[in-house]
Amino acid sequence: MIRLKLSDAYCRDAAPGAKNSYIYDLQVTHLALKVTPAGGKSFYYIRSVGGKMQYIRIGPFPAVSVAGARSAALQMDLNAAKGLDLIPNSSVYTLGDCI
Repeated sequence: MIRLKLSDAYCRDAAPGAKNSYIYDLQVTHLALKVTPAGGKSFYYIRSVGGKMQYIRIGPFPAVSVAGARSAALQMDLNAAKGLDLIPNSSVYTLGDCI
């Protein structure tokens, strides 16, 4: 697992490998940059919730900056600490809601 202080310059220059790689940020514990073999780059919030790993996509780089991704990840950390949903505005519909 690679951990370093993410910057926009590093994210721009990150080279793809043979498989998906995750580079974790040193400033925000659960923030990672995912680099795909095709060269796609996206920020993810990665955390174990209830014993199950959660991979929540924050957004693609460079549409989302490192500062924006850190802010989103910190908000999700705050929600987790309060016992709330990681993404408060997520709408999950049950079959009963649809009927």
